[in-house]
Amino acid sequence: MAILHRSMSPTRRARLFACAGAAAFAVTAFVAAAGPASADTVTATVPVGVSPGGVAISPDGGRAYVTNLGSDSVSVIDTGTNTVAATVPVGGSPVGVAITPDGGHAYVTNLGSNSVSVIETATNTVAATVPVGGSPAGVAISPDGGRAYVTNLGSNSVSVIEIEQSATLTGLPGAGVVGQPYRHAFTVTGRPAPTAAVTAGALPDGLTLSAEGVLSGTPTTSGRFEFTVTATNGIGDAAVLPVVLDITDTTPPAGPFGSLGSDSLNWTF
Repeated sequence: MAILHRSMSPTRRARLFACAGAAAFAVTAFVAAAGPASADTVTATVPVGVSPGGVAISPDGGRAYVTNLGSDSVSVIDTGTNTVAATVPVGGSPVGVAITPDGGHAYVTNLGSNSVSVIETATNTVAATVPVGGSPAGVAISPDGGRAYVTNLGSNSVSVIEIEQSATLTGLPGAGVVGQPYRHAFTVTGRPAPTAAVTAGALPDGLTLSAEGVLSGTPTTSGRFEFTVTATNGIGDAAVLPVVLDITDTTPPAGPFGSLGSDSLNWTF
């Protein structure tokens, strides 16, 4: 049995935790296998880096991200084939790992370098390194994907990281009428807040688009208007939305007798 003492360095304690966790897993698997008709059996063994500690599964179940405490890396396992699809170098002594709800990024705590590595899962490369408190170990991400919470073993604190999110843009506008006030708010999300702009085509005369994505004004010309709205915040790809907006004329169509009054219908034979 390993005895943890306050005098031990954070790295030493983390290594003992990792070893203890591996031992506990081995005992559990053995006991389950010894019982009657258990499905808890080892179906594959995947070689990864030195002293693997933390693991997180992507939301779609297709990847497992394993922190290798002894080799300063993260092994990315393809769960369909149980093979290592990539090995990502990170900071010193990585321990914890958590994946954002959209599956776009993995946050890795580097206990030995007092930082968090942010892995872009599409390319399996480190997109950013965030300094945090002393000896960061655990990490969890809020359900909305807006924040990562990191426990700092060496400084008795929790670091809260604001997670950047690329821009999204949705919500097609309805038709407008000449001479009547018009307003439509596109749904624009992202962190930091994106800026919306018309990047192709032209708005109907009398309408403007704010940076927040609000289309408003009083149209002065009827017709069908095609334009493109783009939202950007410098994170990932821009959000692009093609728009077709119909502006109708309120003037009733003139028929064969459209200019005749009711008295004109009093004909005498």
